[in-house]
Amino acid sequence: MKALRPNSMCGTCAFQSSGEGARENPATVLRGEIAALGAAPFRCHYAPDGYELNWRGGPIEFLKSMRSRRDYRVCAGWKARVRQLAKAGRFHERRRILHALADYAMEQLDNFIGSKQKSAKAFASRELDNALRVLRRGKGRVSR
Repeated sequence: MKALRPNSMCGTCAFQSSGEGARENPATVLRGEIAALGAAPFRCHYAPDGYELNWRGGPIEFLKSMRSRRDYRVCAGWKARVRQLAKAGRFHERRRILHALADYAMEQLDNFIGSKQKSAKAFASRELDNALRVLRRGKGRVSR
């Protein structure tokens, strides 16, 4: 398989609204946006050698296939989004705080997706919503 150019988006990029990844898994699109807002690296599903990692099998399969590769590639769509946010002055002094908040938002997204209990889903949903409001510089409070 031919490797992608270093800064090119693949056809299934979560940051392209027309990409297969965006249509197939809306949670990945949300994960990408959370990662961009928090300046937390978002991994591409292509390894630097062009090998396509198993992103359709969920996070565990993705990590298993990534473990067999030597390195990972940071998503070109994520890089473009972070550049756009940085140009707007987004990451001036609060980068560590935003990164930690993005980690918390990812955790709440995982809790929401993985929870079977209605009350746990409701809590994760509220916390995710609040974390996203803060990440987007809106108002909101995270209870943790």
